Amino acid sequence: MAGGLRHRIARRSRSWCGLLLVSACVRSGFETFAGADVPPDAGIDAAVDAAMARDAASEDSGADAGITVGPFAQVAAALGHTCAVKTDGTLWCWGDNQNGQLGDGTAVDRSTPTQVAGTGWSAVAAGNSHTCAVKTDGTLWCWGLNGNGQLGDGTTASRRTPTQIGGATWSSVATGINHTCATGIDLTLWCWGRNASGQLGDGTLTDRNAPTQVAGAIWSSVAAGASDDFAGHTCATTTDHALWCWGRNDHGQLGDGTLDDKNAPIQVAGSTWSGVTSGGTHTCATTTDQALWCWGYNGFGQLGDGTTADKTTPTQVAGSTWTAVAAGHWHSCAIASDHTLWCWGYNRTGELGDSTTADRRVPTPIAGSLWTSVAAGAWHSCAIRSDHTLWCWGNNQYSQLGDGTVASKSAPVQIAGAAWSGIATGTKHTCGVGTDSSLQCWGENFYGQIGDGTVEYENAPVPVTGASWSIAAAGGRHSCATRADHTLWCWGDNHQGQLGDGTTTGSSAPTQVAGTTWTGIATGSDHTCGVRSDGTLWCWGGAEYGQIGDGAVVDRPAPTQIAGTTWSSVAAGDAHTCAVKSDNTIWCWGYNFFGQLGDATTLDRLAPVSIAGTAVNTDWTSVAAGGDHTCAIGTDHTLWCWGANSSGQLGDGTTVDKDTPSQVTGTTWSRVAAGGAHNCALRSDHTLWCWGANSSGQLGDGTTSGKSTPVLISGANWTGVAAGHSHTCGVRSDDTLWCWGSNTDGQLGDGTAWQTLPVAVP
Repeated sequence: MAGGLRHRIARRSRSWCGLLLVSACVRSGFETFAGADVPPDAGIDAAVDAAMARDAASEDSGADAGITVGPFAQVAAALGHTCAVKTDGTLWCWGDNQNGQLGDGTAVDRSTPTQVAGTGWSAVAAGNSHTCAVKTDGTLWCWGLNGNGQLGDGTTASRRTPTQIGGATWSSVATGINHTCATGIDLTLWCWGRNASGQLGDGTLTDRNAPTQVAGAIWSSVAAGASDDFAGHTCATTTDHALWCWGRNDHGQLGDGTLDDKNAPIQVAGSTWSGVTSGGTHTCATTTDQALWCWGYNGFGQLGDGTTADKTTPTQVAGSTWTAVAAGHWHSCAIASDHTLWCWGYNRTGELGDSTTADRRVPTPIAGSLWTSVAAGAWHSCAIRSDHTLWCWGNNQYSQLGDGTVASKSAPVQIAGAAWSGIATGTKHTCGVGTDSSLQCWGENFYGQIGDGTVEYENAPVPVTGASWSIAAAGGRHSCATRADHTLWCWGDNHQGQLGDGTTTGSSAPTQVAGTTWTGIATGSDHTCGVRSDGTLWCWGGAEYGQIGDGAVVDRPAPTQIAGTTWSSVAAGDAHTCAVKSDNTIWCWGYNFFGQLGDATTLDRLAPVSIAGTAVNTDWTSVAAGGDHTCAIGTDHTLWCWGANSSGQLGDGTTVDKDTPSQVTGTTWSRVAAGGAHNCALRSDHTLWCWGANSSGQLGDGTTSGKSTPVLISGANWTGVAAGHSHTCGVRSDDTLWCWGSNTDGQLGDGTAWQTLPVAVP
C-alpha cells in the first residue's frame, strides 16, 4: 500500500536532514585537525560531548537481542570512513565520501553501509581519503583521492569507483594517509604514493604513481601509518619473523633508537615478530610468543606502558598474551588470547570504547567477549566478534560508525548487517523481515509506526520488539505483522481503529489482534484487512468510503468479517480494498472516484463487487492496491492495471483513467507492487520494472521523470518489491535490501536525502 494523503491530519514534523548538515559544516575544520598537533577545535568537541551525553543512556556494549547475527568478516577504519568485507565476499563502505573513497560512484557521504560494486572481495584497507581492496582472484583495486599517486594507477586523477592496479598477483594491501603498500603472491613488497619522508622505502624521496618494489627479504605482511604533517611511515615483517620500518621517524616510530627519517628499510631489534600495525606516529607489533610491544609517540599513553614518554625502541605492553593489535592516530586496541578486547591512549571522542572519554595509559577492557579482529581509525574503532557481528565506537562526525547518525559513541554499537526476506513500504516508513525472522522498521514515527516503543524518527533500521516474524505490512501511519504462530500484531496510529484491538488508542509497540490463524495481512491508509487459514476475510479501521466492505460506512475498531469463506489474499489501497478468491476471481470495494474498483463504474461500493463481467476475462493470481489505482496479475502471467492514471501509473502508455483493467505490455509478470502513483513489478527472469510518478526518484531509473510504460531498473535477481507513497524497496536473491525515492523521513534506511537509483540498506 502507499497512499494516505487524503485523510492526513496536521502533525509534528522533524527534519533529520539537519544531522547530515552537521557533517558538512564541520568538515573543513576536521581536515585541518588532521594536519595539526592539537585535538579538534573546542566547538567540535562541545558538539561531540553533547552528543555523547544525549546518547549515554542508550549506549550498551552488550549484544541487543533485537539485532541479528552479522555477516562481517573483516573491517578497516580510516580518518572519516570505514569499509568492511562480508562473509559473502561483498564489500561495503560508509562515512566521509568527499573524494569518492566509498567507491559507490558518488561524492555523497553515507551514514550506513553502502555496497561497492563487485563480488569476491577478500580484504580491504582504508587510508585517509582513499581505499584499496584485494579480491580472491588476486587482483588489487583502489579508489578515492589520488593527488600523490596513492591509487597506483599511473595517474594522479582521483577515482570514485574501484580501479584495478596491476595484474592478478596481490595477496595483501595497506594504506597510509596518502601512500599505499601491498605484498605480492610471490612475497615481494611494493609501495606507491607520497614519499616525502621516504615511506615508500625505495631509497628516494620521490612520489610514485605506480607500484615500486621495495628491496630486501621475502615479505609476509605490511602496515602503513600517517603522521600529523601528512608524512608517513611503513613497517613490514618477513617470513623469518624479522621486522623492518622506514619513513617518518620524528617520534621514534621506526623503533631503531633514533629520530632520523629513513628512506629504505631498517631492521627493528628482535627476530620473533609475527604482526605489525602502524598508527599516526607510533607503531605496535606482536611476537610469536604473543607478547605486545609499542614505540614512538606516547603523548596520550598510546604505547600502553603507563607513561606518556616517547619511546624510540620497542617497549612491552603489560598484560595478557596478545593475538592482534591495531593502531589509530593517538590510540591503540588489541585482542587478547582469551578474545577479550582492550584499548588505550587518546579517548576524547570515545575511541577507546570504555563508556568514558578519559585517556588511558594502560590497556582498558572493552565490554563484550569473543572478539576476533579489530581496526583503529584516526578517532574511531571497529571490531568483529566470533558471530560475525560488527561493532564501532568513537568519533562519528562523518557517520563513520555506520549507525545512521552523526552522534559519537563511547561504547560499541552494532552495525546492522541483516539478510532480508521480506519488505513492506508505507506512506513514509518501511519495515523489513530478516531471514532470521527478526523485524526492523525505519522512517516516519510520529504515531509510533516503527514499533520500537518510541516516537523518534529513524533513518536506519531499528528492531521491533518480538521474534519469529513472518509477514509485515506498512500502511499510512500504522504497521502490522504476523508471527510464525499465525498471531497478528499491529502498532502506530489508531484514530480510526486500524490497529484492530477494539480501541482507538495508538501504540508505539506491537499490540495483538484477536485470533491465532492469520495467514495474510494488508494495510491501507487508515484501515487493515487480514485473511485467516479458514479462508475468511476480516477488515477493520476507517470506513468512510466503504473500504471495510461490511456494507456500512462505520469505522470498526476490531476485525469485522466480510462475506465469503474462500478468500486467498487481500490488498489495501488508500481508501479501497481488493481481494482474490480461491476460484481466481477478484473482488473490490470502497472508494471508486477514479475507477480503481475495476467494475466499469466510478461508484463507491460498500461491499465486494467482482470485476468479472467486464471486457477482461482473466483468472487472477494476485492483486495490488495503490493510492487510487489497482494492478493484478493473471494466471497467464499478464499484468493489468486500472483506476487513476494522471501519472501514467497504469502503464499503458497513456495518462487516461480506466475503470476496467488495461493491459501492461509483456506476458512474463510474476509479482506487482502498487504505490501512491507508481508501480513496480517483477518478471519471471527476476528483472524489475517500474512506471508512473517519479518526482522523488521512486522509479529507480536514475531520473525524476515520470514514465507511462515500464522501464527496466538496474540490478539483477530481484525476488521481492514493495512500493510506498513516493519510495520503493526491493529484495534480491542474495537477501540484500535496496531502497530508492523519497527519503524525507528516513524511509530509505540509508541515512541520505533521497535516491533516484537503488541503494543498499544495511
